[in-house]
Amino acid sequence: MGKREDIRADLTERLLQAAIDEICANGLKGLRARDITARAKCALGTIYKCYTDLDDLIMHVNSHTLHALHTHLSSVAKKWPNPHDRMVALAKGYAGFAQSHQPQWAAIFDHELPVDRDIPDWHHEDQARLLKIIAEALGEIYPNAQRDRLIERAKTIFSAAHGVIAFALQQRFSGVDQDQLDMELEALARMVTAVQP
Repeated sequence: MGKREDIRADLTERLLQAAIDEICANGLKGLRARDITARAKCALGTIYKCYTDLDDLIMHVNSHTLHALHTHLSSVAKKWPNPHDRMVALAKGYAGFAQSHQPQWAAIFDHELPVDRDIPDWHHEDQARLLKIIAEALGEIYPNAQRDRLIERAKTIFSAAHGVIAFALQQRFSGVDQDQLDMELEALARMVTAVQP
């Protein structure tokens, strides 16, 4: 890698970290390129040399969070050889990650691309890797189920757990109390894995 490429790689990483820090400090709403470049100590136009635009940078931030979540859940999964117990541990592990990384976690679901723009394949792949962890546990519980059915059930389970966690963290009127969250997630995980996909 040449000197110019080294400089660009350094700026790209600095901007990514600055965007993460800005989201952690102030949330996604109101995120501005000016604040990010001020944190990264570079010129405003630098963002557009390293990323297509602010939406592209936010997707890279969200990808960074998805990678961290995947690493966390993979570590959780390895500790539980029994797939039923693993599903419970994954639901609780997801809740723990959401609680400890709330601004970055929320940004994954709050960010909306313009209607005429598609989510890039690399971002879809980051999302799919999370579902694969759930689908692998389901495959052990239901060894005769077809893969596409396991993926669909993994989506259902993820969506259900995410809804319970999101409502609890947002303290919605229908959200469970946070001190009851682990118990309710265990009940949910055991109920949904008792039904044949």
